[in-house]
Amino acid sequence: MVVAAGALQTPPLLRRSGLGGHPRTGRNLSVHPAISVAGRFSRPVTDGKGVLQSVGVEELHADGILIEATAAPPGMTSFVLPGVGQTLRRELETTAHLATLGAMVADRPRAGSWAASARSLRYDLAPRDAGRLLRAQRAMRRLLFAAGAEEVLTGVPHAPAREHPTNWRRCWTR
Repeated sequence: MVVAAGALQTPPLLRRSGLGGHPRTGRNLSVHPAISVAGRFSRPVTDGKGVLQSVGVEELHADGILIEATAAPPGMTSFVLPGVGQTLRRELETTAHLATLGAMVADRPRAGSWAASARSLRYDLAPRDAGRLLRAQRAMRRLLFAAGAEEVLTGVPHAPAREHPTNWRRCWTR
């Protein structure tokens, strides 16, 4: 028998069908947590047409961090933009000036904690993996500023953007 409902839906499907009684069902979940940032440039950097082409940055790969750059269409870059409503609409009009970087970390498999109803999963990010995501965000910020970005958009509500540093030494050591 083959069950192909994905990492998140297979355990509840097995339980609902009466086949998921094994104590290891739903354990050792690995989701490859990810984070994205975008750099705003003075000139357009992508037109959002054609096939997505990516490039990987493997400098931190030995630490389980993979950074990728891609020419993404506006819908894929909009989640790092600040604001809602008209503010977000104005931001969307400038997406041609954004270059998006994303990073994912190879998380350690964790025991997923399924609710009694088997309809929800609790996944707690390990502190080690959270630290690696922050390290990746800092590395992507440095990379975008080195490429000429005027600011970096983080997608984090309380710290949505970082302006270009005037002191490069401070930028590389933060």
